[in-house]
Amino acid sequence: MITGANIKNSGIEWWARFNSCSEKEWYYLKRSISACFLVLIAGLLSIDGLRAQTPERIASIGEIQRGNNLLSMAIWPEALSAFDNAIILDPSFATAYMKKANLLAKIGRTVEAEQLYAKAIQLNPYSAYIYDSRAKSRMLAQNYKDALSDLQLAVGLNGEDPELRDRLIDDLMLTGNYEDALKQIDSLLMEDFRVGYELEKKALILLLENDADQAIQVISTVISLNPGSAFAHDLLGIGLLLNDRPSEALEEFSRALELDSVMVNAYHNRAITNRILGNNQGALHDLNKALELSQNSYRLYYARAVIKKEMGLVDQALADYNEAIRINDEFEDALYNRAYTLNLIGRVTEALDDLEKLLDENPNEAEAWNLRGNLKVLYAEYAQAIADYDKAISLNPNTAQAYYNRGLANLMLYRFTDGCEDLRTSSSMGFEQAKKKLEAFCQQ
Repeated sequence: MITGANIKNSGIEWWARFNSCSEKEWYYLKRSISACFLVLIAGLLSIDGLRAQTPERIASIGEIQRGNNLLSMAIWPEALSAFDNAIILDPSFATAYMKKANLLAKIGRTVEAEQLYAKAIQLNPYSAYIYDSRAKSRMLAQNYKDALSDLQLAVGLNGEDPELRDRLIDDLMLTGNYEDALKQIDSLLMEDFRVGYELEKKALILLLENDADQAIQVISTVISLNPGSAFAHDLLGIGLLLNDRPSEALEEFSRALELDSVMVNAYHNRAITNRILGNNQGALHDLNKALELSQNSYRLYYARAVIKKEMGLVDQALADYNEAIRINDEFEDALYNRAYTLNLIGRVTEALDDLEKLLDENPNEAEAWNLRGNLKVLYAEYAQAIADYDKAISLNPNTAQAYYNRGLANLMLYRFTDGCEDLRTSSSMGFEQAKKKLEAFCQQ
């Protein structure tokens, strides 16, 4: 029978630091796939049809053309001035307001841009192109819901325009309306509109819906049509990886990089594959290259931190977690993993600070409650630790580790019945450490 003495002498109070929680795997491949999609979004800004050519209108058009030329040379302050002149010359010209709004949106002045778009629509409420332009502006600002409304209005005003329908597909995908997006894609394919491009989107949706087999078939068709598409080879690699064919996936990511040596997503995806194949050095090389090309990607820093941690480069891993959090201080996976790593090297107070921040932002994060419970154990705050494990289990009743941790914390408080019951539950879920502790402490 377990006794107070053999509990303390067993050293199990140190389980909380080393054995009872897991570092989060680097972010789901699905997030990588979503990032790939962003490179597909493109389109040309069109101008709504002109009304009768008054002298004021002609002069205004001249200023718009001058502004466009200045923008092509990246001289945006003077371009902005040209669009201002266009509005002054013809205050009833909706396109002038739209052009200025478009530029303001691109330089981050979204509130002013929205006001100007509203004015343009007031002047010409039947222009599909103004709604389309505002939709692109809102997509740039990640306001996908309102962008989708604008695109639907644009398509409704000019439903036969395949360009508008194509951009509607982009926003449907960004907002997760995959079924409607697939219908629109199929309708464009029936019209022979940009077949390879639309098939890439179709494959991407299939990957997002975890239908790797069909996605591989679709993207193989794209490659047969355009074997030089780096994006297609990258997508095929993702499909193969999701289909548990990492060696073949590695070949496709490498092929993508042969075709496009600055394709950040392909470096990232090849790093994932190298890690799966046990080649952490190769993964680190690819992530270093990706970060040379994209220095403000918090997800790349996060992925590299995981690799460095596995390679024993703990201080370097912490530096990368710090950088990921500096870029995006609400990145929950990085906060969790930094706390996990800080705990491993004994910087428990800092680890607790990260978990407090994480749980303030997302109180439904079961793993964070579990890890915070482990840290409370290190301070011998067993009752508080049990409360945290209770919360973790209420959020995820299938977490064997939380039952195991709660079981040990109960044993530390000499609650033998509750502790052994938790260990049995954890053991029944297949958690090996729980079986060992049952044999050690819960046998009559």
